[in-house]
Amino acid sequence: MAEATKRYAVVNGANKGIGLETVRQLASNGFTVVLTSRDEKRGLEAVEKLKESGLSGQVVFHQLDVASSATVASLAAFIKTQFGDNYGEEEVIKERKVKLCIFSEIVSVTS
Repeated sequence: MAEATKRYAVVNGANKGIGLETVRQLASNGFTVVLTSRDEKRGLEAVEKLKESGLSGQVVFHQLDVASSATVASLAAFIKTQFGDNYGEEEVIKERKVKLCIFSEIVSVTS
């Protein structure tokens, strides 16, 4: 039997509003979501709120400020460590001279 495809998403600015609801919808539909925000405290509070609503295990937090090349690099390393090195096709966006990788393809990870 073929192994199930695992689906991942990264949502920036996700500690409130549309970003938070996007995380909720993706996690409810089987995605593992990395919820990111500039403010670590607010991001962690958002993850706790989602876990309390039954989405434990589907949502993880990582701090990200797209204006900071250090946090972008940290997020990239986190994704590689947590989810593997098979990102699929990448699209690079330059925002304030910072490269942010958007993973446009769902990743298959084998154990």
